[in-house]
Amino acid sequence: MRKRNLENDSEMMMVNDTQMESIPTNYEKLPILRLMEMITEKAANKRLSDEFFEQVLPLSTHLGNLLGLTPQQAVLYSIFIDNYNDNMIGLNDIQQQTGARMTRLAQLQDDIDAIERKRFIRRSGGLGYMANGGVHYNVPIESIKALRDNKAYSPKPLANLPFGAFVREVDKCVGMRYDLGEPYELLAIDLDELVKNNMHLKICKALTELQEKLELVEANWVLLVVLCVFELCHEENMSLGRLRNIFEDDMLKIIQVSFDSEANVLLQAGLVEFGCNNGMVDRNILVLSRKAKNMLLSERRRRGRNTGVGSLKDSKRITTKSLFYEDGVKQQVDRLNDMLTKSSFKDICKRLKENKMRRGFTCLFYGAPGTGKTETVLQLAKKTGRSIMQVDLSEIKDKYVGESEKNVKAIFDNYRAAIESEKICPILLFNEADAIIGKRLENVEHSVDNMYNSMQNIILQEMETFEGILIATTNLEGNMDSAFERRFLYKVRFEKPSVSVRKQIWQSIIPSLSEEVALSLANEFDFSGGQIENIARKQIVDNILYGESSDVYASLKQYCNDESIQNRNTRPSIGFMS
Repeated sequence: MRKRNLENDSEMMMVNDTQMESIPTNYEKLPILRLMEMITEKAANKRLSDEFFEQVLPLSTHLGNLLGLTPQQAVLYSIFIDNYNDNMIGLNDIQQQTGARMTRLAQLQDDIDAIERKRFIRRSGGLGYMANGGVHYNVPIESIKALRDNKAYSPKPLANLPFGAFVREVDKCVGMRYDLGEPYELLAIDLDELVKNNMHLKICKALTELQEKLELVEANWVLLVVLCVFELCHEENMSLGRLRNIFEDDMLKIIQVSFDSEANVLLQAGLVEFGCNNGMVDRNILVLSRKAKNMLLSERRRRGRNTGVGSLKDSKRITTKSLFYEDGVKQQVDRLNDMLTKSSFKDICKRLKENKMRRGFTCLFYGAPGTGKTETVLQLAKKTGRSIMQVDLSEIKDKYVGESEKNVKAIFDNYRAAIESEKICPILLFNEADAIIGKRLENVEHSVDNMYNSMQNIILQEMETFEGILIATTNLEGNMDSAFERRFLYKVRFEKPSVSVRKQIWQSIIPSLSEEVALSLANEFDFSGGQIENIARKQIVDNILYGESSDVYASLKQYCNDESIQNRNTRPSIGFMS
């Protein structure tokens, strides 16, 4: 029975061979797409056999010469082009079209890889597709356009890119390897070409200089680029285990051993260091060091993710406001203002460096709400011409374990990058820092508590080596952890304003008030500057809606009474009277 089937198969092959159209004598004058069409028509159900390749050899040789491919590769490329409308061309699609067995396609995989190296086809899909049917490919639309113009496709070099576009292209290259399993060889080639074609960028110059200076082998250089793109695009930690998606097994073993023994040149040069997990060093995590970030990532955009870190606010965009303080507070604020002027700050930092002391200035503004803590920071930035990066620490907490810690690290990384980009050192403002500088939790059992302590540990560590200007504000200084208290060089307590200061605030915010009315309101209502500003805003709204009041003093008193929620006692008591 088996012999009979083989005979039938042989007879069928002979019939197909006799039915194969003869190759036209003028095939050398035909356009490329017509040659491909003829080859794919003849390939139907021919199983990609040796006999088939021999029969189309004149066509495939001529086509291969035009495209820079071998005859066999020219045939396979023609089949891919015949399916170019499919973004997920798998080997099973070629099998159905040609009748070839998978074992036959496995023999031709080297030719498919060669076509891929020329970028005539690219990987597509994702890990899910790879797990459910192997590798899939697509044909770049630029390749089709070139063939329509009767030309071989030649990818244009990605040169003179803006920093953001360069990073996206690098991320795309890494993703083709990391997510789609594109050959490592192609990743290395693509990264090398991207860097060489964009030497106008600081990151490319730095990568090239490091490669030459440290005599980096290819694997270490690629690792450095991969860590850069993970930092810039994903802000994720790179574990040694995840590197298996980047490197071949033999390369990965060498890398792992070099880090385990701390012999890796990137580690020794201080460019890469072990990461942290829950505030502790984790030798399975690799991250760029601060030194590497300063060298390689200074061009990144100066704004954070949704971590409470907004764009740098230029001092010119800050509205000038008059602030009034008690004498003691005024003296301390004036001292800070004198210290933060450009010339003074530069001289102070120089002197501290000469004396081998830390050059970071950390200040804590604490006191009751509405007493002008945040506004004082803004006005200091305005007067000294410094940009300001404002962070609301309560907003950086993330529901996912580990993300909040990354958010905290991103704050300081972004601030250091801002120092590099600004002409004078900006101010980092931790607004309403109560959420993070409170007493650390002991005997923690829950992941949320552990996350809270980890965030605090990161901030404490950063403050220990901080270089720049950090000002934090808080309303709950009584709950502050002593470790934070020690790290603030200056501490300014903002008291509720006295009667004389309240009078000045009233007249500053509502200039039309007489001395008598301003003094009366200041005596009667123990308000902060923020509360007085609320009342002034209500007056403006009502004046627009209903016109100015004939009795300004009476209307202002009504606004004041409405503002004093704590003084109201209009609700009846509930419970038993004794």
